[in-house]
Amino acid sequence: MKRCNAADDGTVNDFHGDTNYAEDGSNGQVMVRIPKFWYKTIDDPSYRRWWISPKPKPGYVLHPAFIRGGQILDYVYPAAFEATLYDDSATAYRGEVEIDADDDTYDYANDIMASVAGFQPISGETDHLDIEEARQLASNRGTGWAQHDYLTQSAWTMLAIVEYAHLNFQDQLSEGITNLDSGTVNHAQDTGHTTSLGDASGEVVIDTLENGATGADETYACSYRGIENPYGNIWKFVDGIYIKDDGYYYENDPANWGSDETGYTHVAASPITSDGYIDSLNYLAEMDWIFFADSVGGSSSTYLCDYQLSHDSGETNIVQSGGSWTYGALSGLFSLHLRNDVGYSYRTFGSRIEFVGG
Repeated sequence: MKRCNAADDGTVNDFHGDTNYAEDGSNGQVMVRIPKFWYKTIDDPSYRRWWISPKPKPGYVLHPAFIRGGQILDYVYPAAFEATLYDDSATAYRGEVEIDADDDTYDYANDIMASVAGFQPISGETDHLDIEEARQLASNRGTGWAQHDYLTQSAWTMLAIVEYAHLNFQDQLSEGITNLDSGTVNHAQDTGHTTSLGDASGEVVIDTLENGATGADETYACSYRGIENPYGNIWKFVDGIYIKDDGYYYENDPANWGSDETGYTHVAASPITSDGYIDSLNYLAEMDWIFFADSVGGSSSTYLCDYQLSHDSGETNIVQSGGSWTYGALSGLFSLHLRNDVGYSYRTFGSRIEFVGG
């Protein structure tokens, strides 16, 4: 996994450490290249095990993040940073010419989602930003660009589990930006605090709080292999999947994402409707790459150590991940918000861009 600069046509211009590599947008978007890998999941009554391999092996299958619209990809590119925005009318990144990320309206047809350092993540603070509007802002960058989706999130989650051989990432990696007051507006901290880490995992202390945040003397930007704040700071929309009473619906081709589950692959299941700390994961042979709870009898220091806000009965729900600046011990790599609908917008909800083109 490597941080890189990607041009709008998907070309990798430079990698972290190269002379021209930059995180201000001048050399392309700041992304993380994840090579394709094969995996195997084993579910037994007392444990769940995952194996990964960089090449095909008997009993392993290619992770579905690398299969898009029938095309096999060598790489997927999640954003290094949470979503910021290039303001089309101002011809500048939002924040260069304005007070903060949320002090103006969005031009959904023309503004462009970005992954660059130095700006506050966008949210629904002063203008509406739901999952479909964020999807449009991401796709405005061009062919192959999309909002972060569950397949890519599953891939980096599986890699992290295998690498750390642990499930409590707030203990192993970082508390994250999770220890601040709720406040009244978007208090997410700016992107780019983990620039010094490059491709490495770890945390960087923010000892001067930004964007009106209160509640602590310091907070902790974290990075997993170049992916900044995989949890904490702001909830991220996770696209390409819906949850209903009769199971999960997913679609691997962003060109086919819609306002509901029509046309998506349906995997029958009975999603839980209780909230709590995850102690057991749902296992479905057709979706053995998911990390949704089927039981919530854990705690912040046992089992998966993260909290799930579960599906609401009778609804079609979207997925959001990670928690926000005020979510505390409930946050983490497995923390999910599964109870909102497609039209929901809020000041603690943001996004992330990815490139999954050929």
